[in-house]
Amino acid sequence: MNGPFKTSSDFRTTHDSGLKSFYANIFTFLGLNIIAFTSLSYFIAQNFNEFAFLYPKGFLSLIFFFFIFSFVMNALENSLTQNKQWMIIIPLLASLIAIESLIFAPLIIVFSESSTILLSFIISGSMLAIFSIIGTTTSVDLSEYRSLFSVGIIMIILTEAIGCFLNFAINLRITSIGIVFAFLFIIAYDMQQLKKVYYQNFEQSNKKIALLGSVLLFLNFVILLQRILILLNYKKDNK
Repeated sequence: MNGPFKTSSDFRTTHDSGLKSFYANIFTFLGLNIIAFTSLSYFIAQNFNEFAFLYPKGFLSLIFFFFIFSFVMNALENSLTQNKQWMIIIPLLASLIAIESLIFAPLIIVFSESSTILLSFIISGSMLAIFSIIGTTTSVDLSEYRSLFSVGIIMIILTEAIGCFLNFAINLRITSIGIVFAFLFIIAYDMQQLKKVYYQNFEQSNKKIALLGSVLLFLNFVILLQRILILLNYKKDNK
């Protein structure tokens, strides 16, 4: 009745062992993504004049990066879910990391103190680790609250975008705090969903699903990093 498993205990042990391996793959890929992102961001920041042509001026810059990011992310997600070859997936992943690096590099120039940037990485990484654990251990169904947090994120981003476009002051401290709290929830939600996906695809190879999970966490990490950096700089400026 239990197929290749003699008892339900054997099945549970194999299941749990596979889940640990699945999580290990996610965080291994995530670590590699962050290393590549950090290295490329600093390289661009140190050679910014050579990359300046990639930055359209004014509000067009936001639109440009948004559409390029959306196209690459959609292509990468489709490639992973449709089990495409690695020779297609890896260039798309590299492109996504390059786009995020181009977006983050100007912040390294603006917030040039290495101690502040390092502290931002430590705080963001710690928050991601804590809420990843929460997402995998909580018994609360976080999907019930996802739409609420998603609407909140959209409202905050739209407020900032309109403020940038119409050139009126926005309190970035308040909006950044809102973004941080919302994305901490999203991290926990993503980990809970990845756990569900694993159980649904237990008998399949999970490396590409793990890579997709690492990409989602990587994007969440970058957003946390940007907002934590803004908050730390705000605190320093108001001492």
